[in-house]
Amino acid sequence: SLQKKDADFGKEELKNLYTCLLNICTRKINRSNDEFAWQNYFRINEFLLEKGLLLDEGFLNPWRYTNLTAAALKTNRTEWALEFIRKYKKQLHESHRNDMYHYCMAQYYFHLDLFDQAQAEINRVAFTDVYLNIASRSLMIKIYYESAEDDLLFSLLEATRIYLLRNKLMDERRKLQMQRFVEHTQKLAKLEPFEKEKLTAMKESLPNP
Repeated sequence: SLQKKDADFGKEELKNLYTCLLNICTRKINRSNDEFAWQNYFRINEFLLEKGLLLDEGFLNPWRYTNLTAAALKTNRTEWALEFIRKYKKQLHESHRNDMYHYCMAQYYFHLDLFDQAQAEINRVAFTDVYLNIASRSLMIKIYYESAEDDLLFSLLEATRIYLLRNKLMDERRKLQMQRFVEHTQKLAKLEPFEKEKLTAMKESLPNP
């Protein structure tokens, strides 16, 4: 494995090699939400973090921060995720430190089904970045759905649909993905509780936002 031979490579070579592996994991995750890919994505990032290879001039990329939090929660490393969120907050650039921290804490509380706490954290995020805006909207939609806050859910879904139509900054692939998420969630939320088979089928087909 690369980890056994990492002494044979320079720092930049090692980062490039592991970046290639991470890209493969990311494609599998995006394509099929592959559990094994999630596990590998987490392990590789954990190794790079331990080696100090994720920091650039002392700073951690904000999206690496959120993605690694998501990977830890996805693989049920809940306590690791909380420790990571708190420990590496100071390694985020000051311009987006608080927003990314509160977004990741919202992810953490949502994972624990603590929806009030998750919503409180999301409400502290300033939507200055278009992709953080979308990520936060996605999480808030999930919170409203799981909390059975139907009026708030449908209002946010409609507002997000309009936002996506008007937004000119997002790449088309990401926009289409979010549009499908909104559309599927609207259909899912309209199902009656007794429609269990339809409910299960729709949940399984729901695209990742």
